[in-house]
Amino acid sequence: MLVNGERHYLNIHFTAEDLLRSRLLGQPDPLWEVVLSLSTLRSASPPARDRTWWQRARREIVQHRGVSDAVHSLGMLVPPRGDFPDFLTPAEAPMTGASTIKEAAEHIRAVPRSRMRLDIRQMRGGERRAASLLSTVDSPGYQNVVADQVETYFRFLLSPIWDNVGDEIRRDQGTRTTQTVSGGIENLLAGLPAPLQWSWPTLRPPTQSTATCY
Repeated sequence: MLVNGERHYLNIHFTAEDLLRSRLLGQPDPLWEVVLSLSTLRSASPPARDRTWWQRARREIVQHRGVSDAVHSLGMLVPPRGDFPDFLTPAEAPMTGASTIKEAAEHIRAVPRSRMRLDIRQMRGGERRAASLLSTVDSPGYQNVVADQVETYFRFLLSPIWDNVGDEIRRDQGTRTTQTVSGGIENLLAGLPAPLQWSWPTLRPPTQSTATCY
């Protein structure tokens, strides 16, 4: 990402063991789709393929107070730039096969407050925002509030197009499978679309500030 004239990347280093454990998901992950779609929703000029969804989603926000509240609250956790807390996309969810939004939301409800606080403190690029979020984590039922907002967002904005999202994921899986069969995991990673960059042993997605992950 270009920030103040400089490009920044998250440098994710892979080991040979990491590559052996890499796999392709055959279905969309509800929590990741919530997070990623928030970025599209707030775009002033969404990609052409997302424009119909973007227009309908904006109408839903105007017509339903609960949707508007969910978008606002989740937007505090997932900013246009900077990090978002890992508890929104817990690794346990896809690993245990949580394929519905209700199953996925249960993982958020189960996140300990101590982990929520840690995730928020570790976010880069928004100290003031992190301080504001930390003040709300200890409020009664915070995990349930976040999980309910995620479910509301999904029900109104993503559920109507969920079959289409699944079809797109499966088409992409077919493409990535072909790449893997013809050239291995290295070929798959090298074929990821821009702005992702792969050069052994590092995958580099753009980010707001340069960081390294092993």
